[in-house]
Amino acid sequence: MVAIIGISFFIFFFYFLSSFNNLKTEHRFVFICLFVFSVFVLRIVISPELNKDYDAYFGFHDSQMPQNIISFILGEPYLAIVYAFFDLFTDDKVVIFSGIYWFNLFFVTAFFVWILTRNDIQMWKKNILFSSFYFLFAFVLIRNSGAYIMIALYFYYTYRNIKFNSVLISPLIHLSSLPVLITYFHKQKNYYIYLISFIVFAAVAFIFLFPIISSSQGIDRMVSKVNTYSSLTETVSVFHKVYFLFVSFILIITALVYKKKMLHPFIITTMALYYIGFMINPVIGFRFVPYLLFSIFFFNYNGTYNSQQTRILNITSFFLFPYFLYTLIDTHNL
Repeated sequence: MVAIIGISFFIFFFYFLSSFNNLKTEHRFVFICLFVFSVFVLRIVISPELNKDYDAYFGFHDSQMPQNIISFILGEPYLAIVYAFFDLFTDDKVVIFSGIYWFNLFFVTAFFVWILTRNDIQMWKKNILFSSFYFLFAFVLIRNSGAYIMIALYFYYTYRNIKFNSVLISPLIHLSSLPVLITYFHKQKNYYIYLISFIVFAAVAFIFLFPIISSSQGIDRMVSKVNTYSSLTETVSVFHKVYFLFVSFILIITALVYKKKMLHPFIITTMALYYIGFMINPVIGFRFVPYLLFSIFFFNYNGTYNSQQTRILNITSFFLFPYFLYTLIDTHNL
């Protein structure tokens, strides 16, 4: 356990050093290499089987590809495709899942390294996102992570008037991204009417189409997920309630800083999805937190920050390490 804490500290420390926006390129490169090396060492030390979601992925996953287009779309085929790739080299399911977790580690780490190279994202924002989501994305979630990253890239580039149409495939990775994709029409004059209409249509379509497609493999998976979330109602921890207060605090600060720009459709939509999800079940609401925080922290804010306050926020973000470590310990059986 001491070794795990030590390696985790080096991961956080090297990422923190890499996050300075005024850092020389060669220095950032060295720190990033040390960060990536430390990550790979920790991945070797902590077996994928130790994460608390492993048994659910391993036991629930069906290696068979969906038989029809509806099952294909609703069945979130991304993981099945990645599984099929590693299945070309071995029939051992344990080895296949080990390969999937390493593959996931590579592209999640690449994403967070990409964040380090964005000088238009302030240092403290980088460290909040890293501390909150790195271990969750890289070591635990082998299905959701891809969708979170696709939506995050979509937010970043769209904020900067760069098209990112690749986001349209994100529901094939994880269906939680589907309601977020309503933001694809955010420039429409009556966007919020579209948003409300989408919510109503989705509810009605599900009610009337469910009897028709209930035999679909994709629907079976969705029902299984719903039942799983329902069973978690009694296991909602204090953490989810504290996190609710944290997210609400972030939104209040965002409103004070961004002012009217807080009303951007990306922020309003992800905020609505989080609170609706939380009212249904805090566990469901938590699934939308990454979308919400990416929509806030990737916002291309052109206002002026107080340099002294920014410096304080940058330095104090170092003290996020205990929470960073907590996200590892809380998601693993160590």
